Amino acid sequence: MWLLLAVVVIVIVFASVLYKRAFTVHELALTGVMAALSLVAYLFFRVPFYGGSSFHLGNTFT
Repeated sequence: MWLLLAVVVIVIVFASVLYKRAFTVHELALTGVMAALSLVAYLFFRVPFYGGSSFHLGNTFT
């Protein structure tokens, strides 16, 4: 999971450099808040299904 996060951050930084786009502090803070909400929803709010899989609310934020 941490590897996926690192890949996403690298892609975002690469895209911002490629298109010469600067992120504001507000956009970066909002990205961090959404990532934190997704993590909390993934870890704590799960609906287990038969067979061992589960649906979690972390999917709704991403």
